[in-house]
Amino acid sequence: DVEEFIKRLEAGEKDFSGVNLAEEFLAGLELDGINLSRACLRETDLSSAELNGADLTEADLENAFLEGAQFREANLKRANFKNAYMADVDIDGANLSYANLSGVRMNQVSLADICLIGVNLSYANLFQCGFYNSDLTGADLTEAILESTSFTNANLTNANLKGAKGTEEDNEPTPVNLDDAIFHNTILPNGSICNNGCTQNSILETYYKSFLKD
Repeated sequence: DVEEFIKRLEAGEKDFSGVNLAEEFLAGLELDGINLSRACLRETDLSSAELNGADLTEADLENAFLEGAQFREANLKRANFKNAYMADVDIDGANLSYANLSGVRMNQVSLADICLIGVNLSYANLFQCGFYNSDLTGADLTEAILESTSFTNANLTNANLKGAKGTEEDNEPTPVNLDDAIFHNTILPNGSICNNGCTQNSILETYYKSFLKD
């Protein structure tokens, strides 16, 4: 249980691989460098928790509350964040390759220079998020909502954006920045496939309306 977990934590233990802390309240805890690989953290409150350098490989954080949590340099490879609330999280330098972020609500999060190879962001709600220079090779962004989101210099090779859309505010589209993004064998919101020529801004503009609601 959570009392035993905290007792072991205070004793200096770091290896909690496979632990079950589902639905527990762990907000604000300092968990830097902890091993939570394959841990069950479903519906767990980790708001404002510090997990810098932590190992959460294949951890299950479905429906977790993660507002303000810190995951700097954390290993989040193949972790399950499905439907998690991730406003203002700090994931600078984290590895999110092949992670499941389907349906996440991610507000004002910087994902610059992050490894997002094969990540699942389908149906995610991305508000004011920045993917500057991130590697989204093979990423799944189908039906994602991209509101004031930037993909400047991002690598979208083999990514799937079918059905992805922006939003409107006062009958004007919120910006989706695709400047210098790399498109190669990329499935666009309208289902068409875009290759190298789409890296030119003049061509990208012709696809801009595809990111808006019908």
